[in-house]
Amino acid sequence: MGTLVASVLTVLLFLIAFYGLGVIRVARGALSQTRGAVAVMRDQDLAEDDKEAAVRRAALGLLAATASIVVRSIGCLLISAIPIYALAAVGVTTPEAVFAFLSRWDVILISSAVIAGGMYWASRSGGSVGSGYSAMDRSVHRLAFARPFVQLAAADLEDTVFRRDVEDVPDRPPLFVTSLPRAGTTVMLTALHGVPGVATHLYRDMPFVMAPLLWSRLSGAFAKPGGVRERAHGDGIEVGYDSPEAFEEVIWRAFWPDKFRQDHIELWRETDARDDASAFFRRHFRKIVALRCDGEGRYVSKNNGNIARLDLLPVMFPGAHIVVPLRDPIEHAASLLRQHENFAEQHARDPFVKRYMRDIGHLEFGELHTPIAFDGFG
Repeated sequence: MGTLVASVLTVLLFLIAFYGLGVIRVARGALSQTRGAVAVMRDQDLAEDDKEAAVRRAALGLLAATASIVVRSIGCLLISAIPIYALAAVGVTTPEAVFAFLSRWDVILISSAVIAGGMYWASRSGGSVGSGYSAMDRSVHRLAFARPFVQLAAADLEDTVFRRDVEDVPDRPPLFVTSLPRAGTTVMLTALHGVPGVATHLYRDMPFVMAPLLWSRLSGAFAKPGGVRERAHGDGIEVGYDSPEAFEEVIWRAFWPDKFRQDHIELWRETDARDDASAFFRRHFRKIVALRCDGEGRYVSKNNGNIARLDLLPVMFPGAHIVVPLRDPIEHAASLLRQHENFAEQHARDPFVKRYMRDIGHLEFGELHTPIAFDGFG
């Protein structure tokens, strides 16, 4: 069963990577360039020197396109291998068993049909389907958050590939901005984002938030423009793909899944510190600094969930600063109620909005509302 699961994930991940890395787009561009060169060669009104120059440009273009296709195809193979080695690492299957299964003629036929059908579907569904996510975007998101090991496996691969990018980045204490939701943490993060040397996550780090360097390189070929629009809260704050955000709640959930109960979220105590989690966080913060500030900066986190970890943060991150903005209680309560009703409506209208917020750990509002069990709660 493990071999079958790994094989299915491999084929799906190859399909998504093949589309996402723009292999078809580059091939189409090369074909269009070739057709243009042929048309120039047939143009009897052009001088021979002009035709020769056009052929040289086409040849160079084809050479560059071929190299690009090869590199992107290698990237597809590397990405699609993640589930194979991730499942092998936990003893579910072996790479040899998966490769043997994928080499069967019937599996090759079925896989080819799936990939061809997926490419056709992707080409027909490139428009936006609510929430700013196209159908393909949603597929990539579902894959990235299918299981915690997908994100962790991507992070492990990133550690190997981008080791040199991170090893010289200083391990500086982070700055944590946290409070109850609707206290002004987003406004504060936006202001800090404009300060030189401040490194934060951006919206474009989704969905592979645990592997920001790897995802930045892989998604560069199809990166979307950085326009802004009002965010889903409807509170007048405009965000875009280059707006700051913090997604490390995904990491907290991966290392402390038992804290997230069905009806509440438990507090973190000083005794909950884990050396492996601390090392992962520190490495992750340095990756963001390497990506955003060329290695010279300080990671800033805006995460409302950290209000449940005020005892633990100084233990895990000595020297870190913690900022807790406060708001007038009446205004704060009214804002919380408005957003709860707002997202309850959105969750009922679009299940993917609910899925997105659950995956990134935004459990404050709507159908996902999960209270933090502060001392004396209930």
